[in-house]
Amino acid sequence: MARSRSLEVLQDIFPNRALISATDAGKAISLAPQTVKNQVSAGNFPIPTFSIGSKRICGLTDVADYIENIGKRPSRPREPSHLRFALNAFRRRKAPAAFPTCDPSAVSMANQPQHDNLRARCRDTRSA
Repeated sequence: MARSRSLEVLQDIFPNRALISATDAGKAISLAPQTVKNQVSAGNFPIPTFSIGSKRICGLTDVADYIENIGKRPSRPREPSHLRFALNAFRRRKAPAAFPTCDPSAVSMANQPQHDNLRARCRDTRSA
């Protein structure tokens, strides 16, 4: 099997090393050190890691495989923009004026034996 170009570049950057720290692996794929720590602790780091003592370690070939396959793996599916727009509009909407509402001053539940007169005490905003 032929050596990949990314593995050759990584071996030039990290000579005589088969294992590198997760932070160094993150630098190789353009991630900030704190982002690497956050993703490793959340289990979302895209390269397999293992621990030696308290240090998280990645294999150099795993990093090279990740770099080689960046464009080949499917991205996270996104909602179409029209669905995002509709969802945001739904979240921002207020109740339409056509819905009946109750006047809070007209209804006192503390002294109500039953809710039989509730409809009589509510008003329809369409008639207002």
